[in-house]
Amino acid sequence: MADAKAQGSPPDPGAGGRGFGWTTFVAGVVVGAFIGACIALLVAPARGMVVRRRLRRRASELGERAGEGIREGIDDAAYRARRDLSRRRRRWKARLERLAENARESFTDPM
Repeated sequence: MADAKAQGSPPDPGAGGRGFGWTTFVAGVVVGAFIGACIALLVAPARGMVVRRRLRRRASELGERAGEGIREGIDDAAYRARRDLSRRRRRWKARLERLAENARESFTDPM
């Protein structure tokens, strides 16, 4: 290990620090789901057609739930963005009004 560092080889991205990235995690989940589905089909007590129908129904339900969660997340993000923009607009408007008032006062006040 010390020889590799002494020779100037690049550090191992998986050693310490952040570890594995999101793409590795997602790939692991997909591979795990595929292996699990294969094992479930091999040891299932029901006929293949019945199991496939159940899996299709369950996948459809999960897809709908995921879509609902995504829509709720988008709605929440849009609400927060609108609220933040409205707050910023009010602040800028107040600042501009103060600047305009200061400018009016500076023109009307004789030195």
